[in-house]
Amino acid sequence: MSRCCTALLSTVLCLSGCAPSIGKVSGQVMFDGKPLPGGRVTFRPADPGANATSAELDEEGRFSVTLPCGDVTVSVDNRELAPRTRGPAPNVPVNIPPELQGKFSPRGGGRGSTTTPGSPRYREIPGKYYNGDTSGLKFTVKTGEQTETVTLTGQP
Repeated sequence: MSRCCTALLSTVLCLSGCAPSIGKVSGQVMFDGKPLPGGRVTFRPADPGANATSAELDEEGRFSVTLPCGDVTVSVDNRELAPRTRGPAPNVPVNIPPELQGKFSPRGGGRGSTTTPGSPRYREIPGKYYNGDTSGLKFTVKTGEQTETVTLTGQP
């Protein structure tokens, strides 16, 4: 009977001690002193066994995530909000009058490249922030709740 109790007690202690500590991190991403109004912030734990966690930024650059405790590197990417350039429409005959070119393009845009508007929340940021290995952004997640300001600077 005492072996059974010892094994059960050991299992309970291991389970309570083996669970990773977590912290709730909230904060704001700032670019040149102003909130970054859109994009995604990603936190990659130094522990290779832990998964990266991303959060979408609101209009004021705010985010909130739950992360395992320990060191994390941070990246910020907002390219999905940028204007997009499309190339010429496929299968458009080369020598047709401009007034007929729209009939060959599914969007009626003719042969030239076009730019689709991006989000009004887009702000161009330096490319080094797209990757945690080059961003230079990191901090340590502690148990409980904490607030972090992620500061971006520089010319895009």
